[in-house]
Amino acid sequence: MIASNSTTYDTAAIDGIAMLVKPRGAPELPIHVKWLSGRSPYGRYVYGKHRSILLWMPRHFPRVVDHGDTPGYIGDVVCQDWRQFVIYILAHEHRHAWQDQSGRWPEQFDPTIEIEALNRNPEEWEAQDAELEHDADKFALAMLARYG
Repeated sequence: MIASNSTTYDTAAIDGIAMLVKPRGAPELPIHVKWLSGRSPYGRYVYGKHRSILLWMPRHFPRVVDHGDTPGYIGDVVCQDWRQFVIYILAHEHRHAWQDQSGRWPEQFDPTIEIEALNRNPEEWEAQDAELEHDADKFALAMLARYG
C-alpha cells in the first residue's frame, strides 16, 4: 500500500499499520508519506480519479494532533509516539475512503457541485461535512484504543 515514502520513518511499519486500520470494504489505496514542515502531522484522502492517501509527517514529533475549531472532530489527540499518530491518521483517512466506497459521501464532493451546494445551503453543507468527520474521527480513536 505504501507507494512512496520520502521520510526516514519505517516504511514496513507504516504499511503494517495501514493494513491493521483499514476498514472492511475500504479500497486498497496507494499511500504517499512525505515530510511536513509544520507542527502537527496530518493526512488527506484524495478522492476522484487519483484516489490515494497522503500522510505528512514532521521531522520532530509532537504529541498532539490539533484540530482547532474544525467541526466534527471529537477533540485534539494526544499520542506517545509516531506510530500512534500513524494509527490515528491512517485510520481516519481510510474511513473517509470507506465512506466514499460505500456511498456515504454525497455527490457534493464534485468541486462544481460543491460550490453550488455551499452557496445554496451552507448550514446543511457544514452539518454533512461535520458528520463525515465525526464518523472518521470516532473510527480513528477506536483504532488508536485498539492498536495504540
